[in-house]
Amino acid sequence: MRRYGKSRAFICFVMCMIMALPVYFSSAVAVKAAEQQTIIVGTNAEYSPFEYLDDDGNITGFDYDLLEAIAKEENVKLVWKDMPFDSLMGSMEAGDVQVIAAGIGPTEDRKKSVDFSDVYYTGTQCIISRKDNPIKDFEEMSGKTVAVLEGAQSDMIASGETTDYGEVKDAKVKRFKNASSAVMELKNGGADAVIGDAPVVEYYMTKAGKDFAKTVGERMEAEPYGIAVKKGSKLAGDLNKALAELKKSGEYDKLYTKWFGEKK
Repeated sequence: MRRYGKSRAFICFVMCMIMALPVYFSSAVAVKAAEQQTIIVGTNAEYSPFEYLDDDGNITGFDYDLLEAIAKEENVKLVWKDMPFDSLMGSMEAGDVQVIAAGIGPTEDRKKSVDFSDVYYTGTQCIISRKDNPIKDFEEMSGKTVAVLEGAQSDMIASGETTDYGEVKDAKVKRFKNASSAVMELKNGGADAVIGDAPVVEYYMTKAGKDFAKTVGERMEAEPYGIAVKKGSKLAGDLNKALAELKKSGEYDKLYTKWFGEKK
């Protein structure tokens, strides 16, 4: 009887342990989830192929995939906020976002307000002109109407704030919230040319511009892109570490090839 009693007690003990396992693992998962940091990322999802909305209305693109890969590397959760490009810096200063991923260049003026990660992409600017009234270069833009993305590098070029790529004299600058609107302005006759990031404007040309417009002149090289964070934030160091790991593992090259094709 004593042996039977001991066996029954042992069985009860085992059953209690089994019943307790779901509670234990549930608690462990809850603790892990609580420890996972959430970071709010600001973007302008009208900048294909870097960031845009897919057919289901979800943000996708090179920047999205890259930041999500970094988040996985750092075990953090990202919450994405879509907004106009010219609202991004103000949103960071107000504390509404902690990171900006929007094909943004680390200009000296921007560096006064935010810190940047290491450069993760080096882009090119190009000129798009109508086929029936081609503009070959900056010199032929003098006195013409030029469509650009507001606040972007193209805006600085057309308005004369930078002459690193060449000089545009006396142009009438039309600023738009997204590249698609700039290309449509050219199509509708409201602009003589568009200046913009080559992969972006060329993407929209394949959608709505290949029949009436073309790329002219030489591409303007070397516009670096970085990920912006709040001034003094340790996130810059975390981003740099994760970027280095992704490049070392080959994951960065896979994402680059997915969105831009093989490097030339």
